[in-house]
Amino acid sequence: MPLDGSGPGGWGAAPRHTPPRRCADGSHTFEVRATDAAGNTDATPASRTFTVDTTPPTTAITGAPPAHTNDTTPTFAFDSALRRRSELRVPPRRKRSRRLGSCTSPHTTASLSDGSHTFEVRATDAAGNTDATPEQATFTVDTVAPTTTIIGEPLSPGNDQTPSFTFASNEAGASFECSVDAGPFTSCSSPHEPASLPAGQHSFDVRAVDQAGNTDATPEHRTFVVDLTPPDTRITSGPEGTLRATTATFAFSATEPGSTFQCRLDDGAFATCGGTTATFDGLAEGAHRFEVRAVDSAGNPDPTPAASEFTVDSKITGLSVSAARKQRTKPKKPRVTVLVSAGERVDVHAGRQAQARQEVGRARHFRRDRRRRLAPDPAASPAPPRRPQGEEGAEGPRQTAEQTTQLRVKLSR
Repeated sequence: MPLDGSGPGGWGAAPRHTPPRRCADGSHTFEVRATDAAGNTDATPASRTFTVDTTPPTTAITGAPPAHTNDTTPTFAFDSALRRRSELRVPPRRKRSRRLGSCTSPHTTASLSDGSHTFEVRATDAAGNTDATPEQATFTVDTVAPTTTIIGEPLSPGNDQTPSFTFASNEAGASFECSVDAGPFTSCSSPHEPASLPAGQHSFDVRAVDQAGNTDATPEHRTFVVDLTPPDTRITSGPEGTLRATTATFAFSATEPGSTFQCRLDDGAFATCGGTTATFDGLAEGAHRFEVRAVDSAGNPDPTPAASEFTVDSKITGLSVSAARKQRTKPKKPRVTVLVSAGERVDVHAGRQAQARQEVGRARHFRRDRRRRLAPDPAASPAPPRRPQGEEGAEGPRQTAEQTTQLRVKLSR
């Protein structure tokens, strides 16, 4: 019984035969012939060809679901270098199973619960050699949709035509899709700025999509207004022309409710002025210009501020003051009335003799007029003699009314 053509010397008489040497991997031929008691030998020996294979196959997964999937019955494809039959092992969640079963590629699993799973597959070739290192694929089944939250949004109304939105999801690694003005959802990331928008009302929607492909069914929604129209500013009260005081107060308003105001005096910078009034103290002598502009709630400033021009002139010259004398049976002291504005210092002289000095304290507004009595000036003309009632002389009618004398008044600060 020769093996692989070993020749006649290899024939033996046993009905069962084991080759005397170990067969190497590869193809082999075994022959056997019978010889009867008379010595007759079969001229056509029986033969068999066989292959010795001691090398296990290798296994490869060629198709698998992503690491996160919402498919509870995922499908796997696999192959072996020798394309022999395969066995699979699909452990249940959080527990490794050694249950093996014959399978073919592609293979769809039974329904799986949410959570982490591992799929294993190994090949067994025709010689019975099994892959000692099964191929593995670990994946997570997730069927729960994420939630979306907008955490930053623009001022509304606002004047930004490309407003910025920031958003987040409760699931790490989620991606996002955005929609503006009910348009189609497109991929986006946080922060997101839409293309330039016209003035008017707009809407923004964003939804999260987790790694398993689950999409938030209730996108986060916002409406907002783009306002590009500035307000108009008006000065409703304030000084004009010449101002005798060194304090000025202005009031103003805007065409848009809720506007704030910025003021400046002369060449100063615009600064926020509280409320709808502005007061300036200690103004210098000369010309001044006050400007105020409204800024609406969208942040649009009035491009043409309201303005008022005025001149501070607190030094008064050329004032005439009357001194009145009543003529009775005997001369009396004349009474002189001087009208003084608050904040002014006044020197009053009757003739060449200084009679009185009055200094009036400062005040925000003009106070009640101050009055000062002065003694008669000896150098002034004496009062005419008293005449009988109804008598008229050459000088004209009898002076029963007050006779006035001009006084020189000097005002200084």
